Amino acid sequence: MPNLYVDDNGQPTPIQQRVSTPKPYVVPSPAKAKPSSSGGGSSKPPAGAAPTSQASNRAIGSYTMLTGDPAKGAVPPGEYNVLESNMQTWEALVGYSAEPTQTQLLAMANAGIQTLRDFGQYMATQDNAKSVSQTMPWASYGLSKDEYQSAAATFGTEYKKITGQDISPDALQEAFKNPRDPTGGLLNVSQYSQQLMNDSAIQKQYGWVKYGMDFAAWTQQKLSLRTSFGRDINDAEAATILQYGKAASGSNMAVTAKQSGQQAQQPALAGGSVVR
Repeated sequence: MPNLYVDDNGQPTPIQQRVSTPKPYVVPSPAKAKPSSSGGGSSKPPAGAAPTSQASNRAIGSYTMLTGDPAKGAVPPGEYNVLESNMQTWEALVGYSAEPTQTQLLAMANAGIQTLRDFGQYMATQDNAKSVSQTMPWASYGLSKDEYQSAAATFGTEYKKITGQDISPDALQEAFKNPRDPTGGLLNVSQYSQQLMNDSAIQKQYGWVKYGMDFAAWTQQKLSLRTSFGRDINDAEAATILQYGKAASGSNMAVTAKQSGQQAQQPALAGGSVVR
């Protein structure tokens, strides 16, 4: 029963209870940072200074230990975690047959190595990993065995298409040494083909390449010359005829690049004959 009181007229009247509404919670503003006692102002590294780790503000290359207090020279946790992750992946790629030493890990941290490819390239130069890097070359490029074999097949096919020869171990190694970007991504077929066509050593060894031809186009060119001259034409003669035709046609009439299955613009030879 509600509480009652008798009003001035002698009538019982219920007492009205006051209901208080709680105030909403207001998130306090964050405390302002105290100004530096050194006089304030942002401390930017001088121009030309070595890059620093955001975690420790130490110059990369000045770490003295792998773990511990970054302020005292240890590799910062973030950079160490990346290094440790790359180490675990690399060890798996070589079948756990080699293990980086603490000294090597510290050296890689000081070198700023952050990618699996760079990790593998560094270990391939170390005495405790040279052998496994040669036996399992994919680890040197931060690739799995399947990725390496697939890329090697692609490079080999394109190399033979242009030169007519099987790719040599040195040429294959060179193909893997030229990533298309800093992350280590491999050259695709088009990029590798362009690289070969522009390679001065390849042009010197396989003369037709400097005329923009692959091996199939070069073979077809010699067959056409054989028909035109009515006799066999060897490589040296065919190259001489092409060079003469290019010179005779003028500096603005270079032989058009030709790949298999495409028609090439042919230079006119002296006397009106055409290299087919």
